[in-house]
Amino acid sequence: MRCRSRGTTASPPRRSSSASTGCRAGRWSACGCTSSPTGPGARSSPRSTTSRPEARRPRPGRGGRRTRQGSTVEATRPATADDVDRILELTRALRAELQGQRGGDLWWRTHEPVEHHEPGLRALLDYDDDCVLVGTVDDTVVGYAITRRHRLPDGAHLAVVGELYVEPDAREVGVGESLVSALLEWAAHRGCVGVDATALPGNRAAKNFFETHGFVARSLTMHKPLGVAAGNSE
Repeated sequence: MRCRSRGTTASPPRRSSSASTGCRAGRWSACGCTSSPTGPGARSSPRSTTSRPEARRPRPGRGGRRTRQGSTVEATRPATADDVDRILELTRALRAELQGQRGGDLWWRTHEPVEHHEPGLRALLDYDDDCVLVGTVDDTVVGYAITRRHRLPDGAHLAVVGELYVEPDAREVGVGESLVSALLEWAAHRGCVGVDATALPGNRAAKNFFETHGFVARSLTMHKPLGVAAGNSE
């Protein structure tokens, strides 16, 4: 199953008082998001791991639909080649937020994936083991999520959220939740035994967001910096 789209009517976006607490809209997990996945504001994402009836794949560029004149519509849909430039723009914003958090800079340096480059990102759009989603408000892309399916030593598969981000002005209207719900459904249909996402230390907003949607902590990575400058490992 490829990524599917979701669309719902939401209240107009509210400006977040702090970019670091915009989890609700979906900033994300350390994996890719800072804390929110995206944060709690997201609307469908982490809500549940139960898959729902398969829906017809939406046409590129279409997300939700307006149910009343003047309403704000948030939706989630599979990313297309036309979204690549916008997604790369959002990854730069994500990186800026991560660098302001404890452990964020090192996380980025150790996890920076090929999808941060245009050719790599375009390639992911056609891989069955990758799910690239965009979250929109009134058809404008304001967030994205990248999830990859990994094969475990015992043959089972685990989905890992690499990045989840929603720009500050679009948080708290359900975009993040919508992204998480969609990626959870994708993982379930792909036969994954679970979904992993990362929350950086001290990022309570991200931790709370994931816990609200059924995620629980299963490991803690310890790190001791040695003061060696990058490139001087010899």
